[in-house]
Amino acid sequence: MNLHRDGNLIEAGVWFVLAVVLFIYAFRREWRLRPTLWFLAVVIIAFGFSDLVEARTGAWWKPWWLFLWKVTCVLLMLAGAWRYRRLTKKDAGGPPGRD
Repeated sequence: MNLHRDGNLIEAGVWFVLAVVLFIYAFRREWRLRPTLWFLAVVIIAFGFSDLVEARTGAWWKPWWLFLWKVTCVLLMLAGAWRYRRLTKKDAGGPPGRD
């Protein structure tokens, strides 16, 4: 049993399940939120695939492009979460003009 490899495979599975749940959740939300939620689901799937690659290479920082891949996914997840928060905050009746 290789703990690092198996852990990354399990982690990838968790990311894939999360993406499926998010994709289904998107269908229960308003039309204007769906593109952002679908975007987040796709980014989460990409991050899951990066864990599959990491399970093979043995490290998240090598090869160099794997590190870049992971950083890009994290930045895109943050951007998507920020956009989702911004879209849903408008519904909460926050102060006007604070987008």
